[in-house]
Amino acid sequence: MNKNRLKREHAGNENDLNEVEKSDANLGQKAKFSILGVRFSILLVTLFAMTTVKANEMIFNLAVLCMISNSTSHGEKVDLSPHLISTIFASSAMGGFIFVLPLSIALRRCGGRIIFSTLIFLSSFSTALIPLAAKTEAHLIILIRMIQGKILSLFILSFFSDKYNIHLIACKKYLTFILGMAFASSSPIVGCLSSSWAPESELGESPFVIKDCSKIFSYSCIFFGWPYTFIFHSILSTLSALIFALFYRNSPEDHPLITRREINLISKRADSRSNKIQTIPYYDIFKSKPVWGVWIAYLGIPFGFQFTAQFMPLYFNMGLEISFERTALSTMVPPLVEFFIKILAGILSDRITFINEKKKLQIFSTIGMVGCGLFILPLGFLSKDDSSIAIFCFTASISFIGMTACGPMKSARLIAGYFAQEIMAIIQLLLCVGKILIPFVVNFLVPHYSIEEWRIAVILIAIILSLCNAVFCYFCSSYLQPWAFNSS
Repeated sequence: MNKNRLKREHAGNENDLNEVEKSDANLGQKAKFSILGVRFSILLVTLFAMTTVKANEMIFNLAVLCMISNSTSHGEKVDLSPHLISTIFASSAMGGFIFVLPLSIALRRCGGRIIFSTLIFLSSFSTALIPLAAKTEAHLIILIRMIQGKILSLFILSFFSDKYNIHLIACKKYLTFILGMAFASSSPIVGCLSSSWAPESELGESPFVIKDCSKIFSYSCIFFGWPYTFIFHSILSTLSALIFALFYRNSPEDHPLITRREINLISKRADSRSNKIQTIPYYDIFKSKPVWGVWIAYLGIPFGFQFTAQFMPLYFNMGLEISFERTALSTMVPPLVEFFIKILAGILSDRITFINEKKKLQIFSTIGMVGCGLFILPLGFLSKDDSSIAIFCFTASISFIGMTACGPMKSARLIAGYFAQEIMAIIQLLLCVGKILIPFVVNFLVPHYSIEEWRIAVILIAIILSLCNAVFCYFCSSYLQPWAFNSS
C-alpha cells in the first residue's frame, strides 16, 4: 500500500503525527523542484503529451497542401482528389468514434498512465509510416484496407505482443484511423486528470489548457517538407510518451514527490470519494438535462472548431489563392492567439466572483459559440484582396470557440464530479461525429473552393453554433448533480 495512505490511516496518535510531519518534510525537500506544486508539473507533462498527439492528428491539415503542390521543395507530389482528402480527414475521427467508449472503460479500470502512454506510442508509430503510405497506389490502398479491416483487433494486439508477427502494410486512410484511436483518449484523459489532480478552484484552468493545445507543431512542413514533418512529429510524440509514462501517476497519493499539503488541497472537494471502483449511474447520467445541454453544445462546437482548424489552409490557398508559404505563416497566427485567449478566459472564469457560476457558464458559452459564428460569417463575402481581414476573422473565430472550455466543458466538470470521465467520453464521441461529418459537408457544399461556395458553408455553421448554444444556456447547471454524489 502507498506510504501516504498508510500515514493517513495510522496517524491517530501524537507519535504517528510526528512521524507524518518528518516524512512530509522529506517529501517537501523532494518536491522543491516544482515551484507551483506537483500537480502543475503533471499538468505541463500532460499538456506536452496531448499537444504531440493532437499535432499527429492535425498535421495533415496543412501537409496536404504540400503533398498536392507541384513544388518539389515541399516533397514529392501525391495525387489526392478532393473526395480522398475528405475521406482522410474523416478517417481519423472514425477511429476515435469506434474506440472512445472502450478507451473510457479501459481508463477507468487501468488508469491513464498505462492507456495513454501506450496510445501515444501507437500514434507515433502510425505517424512515421504515413510518408510510406502516401506513395501507395490508390487501388492497392483500397485492397489493403479491406484486408486490414478484418484483422483490426489482431493488428492492434501486434503493438503489445511480440508473438504476433504481422507485416504492417502502409495505408494513409488506415493510419489516420489509428491516429484517431489515440486521439480518442484525449477527452477521457482530461476527465481522468481533472478529477484526480485538479482542485475545485482550478477547474476552469486545467481542462481547457490540456484539451485544446497549441497546433503550432503541425505547421513545420513549410521548413522541412512534408515527409520529414511526419517523421519529426513521430520522434517528438515518442519523447512525450516516455516522459508521460515516467512522471504521471493515476492518483496524487501514488506520486513519490508530492506533499501532504498538496494532497489535502487536491482532495478538499473529494473527501467523500471512495478509491474503490463504483457502479457508474449511466441511467441517471443519460436522463440528466444539464448533461444533455453539454452534449448538445458539443454537437455544434466541432462545426466551428474543425472548420477553422481543418479548412483554414484550404480556404486561404484555394479560396483566396494565397501562396502556400504565406498560407502556412498566416495559419500560425490564430492558434497562438487562441492559446493565450484561453488562458485568460480560464483565469477569469475562476477569479470572477460577482457573477454566479451558472451565469458565467452561459456568458462564456455564448461568447464562444455565437462569437465564433459571427466572425466566420464574413469569410463567405471576402475577395482575394482581403487576406488580412480573413486572418483576423479566423483568429477571432478560433479564439472565441476556445472559450467554450469555460462554458460547456467546465459545466461538465462541475455537474459530474467523479463521473466526469464518462461525460467527457461522450463529448469525445460527439467531437468525432462532427469530425466525420464536417469534411464531407464541406466537400459537398464547397466542391470547387470558390468564395460563393464558402458562403453557404459559413452561414450553415453560424446557424448550428447559435442553436446549440441556446440549448446549452437553457439546460446548463453549475451544481453537482444528485447522481454524482458517491455512496458511502
